[in-house]
Amino acid sequence: MDYDFEHDRVAKEAKERGWKTVLLQFPEGIKTFAFDVERELKARGVENTIVSGDPCFGACDLALEPIRYHGADGLVHYGHSPIPSIHAGNVVYVELRAQVGIDDLVLRAVSFLKDMGYGEESRIGIITSIQHIHSIEAACSVLSEHFKCLVGEGDGRIMYPGQVLGCNFSSAKAVNADAYLFIGSGDFHPLGAALSTGKTVIVADPYSGKIRDVSENMEKMLRKRFGRITAAADAASFGILVGTKTGQWRMAEALRLKKLAEMHDKEAHIITMNFFTPEQLNVFKLDAWVSTSCPRVAIDESARYEKPILTPPEFEIVLGIREWEDYVFDEIEG
Repeated sequence: MDYDFEHDRVAKEAKERGWKTVLLQFPEGIKTFAFDVERELKARGVENTIVSGDPCFGACDLALEPIRYHGADGLVHYGHSPIPSIHAGNVVYVELRAQVGIDDLVLRAVSFLKDMGYGEESRIGIITSIQHIHSIEAACSVLSEHFKCLVGEGDGRIMYPGQVLGCNFSSAKAVNADAYLFIGSGDFHPLGAALSTGKTVIVADPYSGKIRDVSENMEKMLRKRFGRITAAADAASFGILVGTKTGQWRMAEALRLKKLAEMHDKEAHIITMNFFTPEQLNVFKLDAWVSTSCPRVAIDESARYEKPILTPPEFEIVLGIREWEDYVFDEIEG
């Protein structure tokens, strides 16, 4: 396993809290380890465990229902850090810190940045996801030998300096950087950071060992989003989606969007749902959707929907109260 599952700590906490039955929750890419984790915990005296099979998208999506209905005494949530502004008892968080070295990776990122024209006076912000947050200090130490390294404090949804979530880039925006170095894999976080800050974001991927600029992928994503916005331009009716997950409830935003829609002679209906799928939404005969839930619903999953699905800022573009040039990433602030 490439992650630290902290079996000893989890078993110790479960026993100290007096949990008889423990619910285990994993993000999609980690579910494959679920039964291995159960075996390890059982070997440490945690006899009764239940695995949550529902999709899990972050610490905004805690599986609290089995606790509420007494199916379990407590929850062990793997793969994310706590969201400070969300107060949930009976939860142990296992952040799954990646067990991978980054020193050589950061040195190659330095060369990449220098080739792009950044020099010793350049301000480079460093950001990462929770799996690599423990590497920030070492990475900044390396960067500081060549640039001015900046690490920002986020808002109430952010646990650690330099940490970014898929819905919140406040730690990046907290510093006045010329460019950012993201340590991690995938495109969603660095693309969100680039759109949120308007600055270049370089990705240093500890798993592939590759260094890359997300600019090209950002242009591709923006072209797709422009297509969705254009497709929704003539829509007369909209479903405004509100997620009921612990940290995705944005009813105030939904009510604001509904009012805006009606002011612009559009029909709008608010729909609440825990997990959005095309099949569930197809029963509602509307022309387009606006998701106030996790930004991934509209950005990552849009190709699955027959009707255009937009973020709130994209809906404002459709209504003509925001210009395309003012496109921003939808963020959930804390």
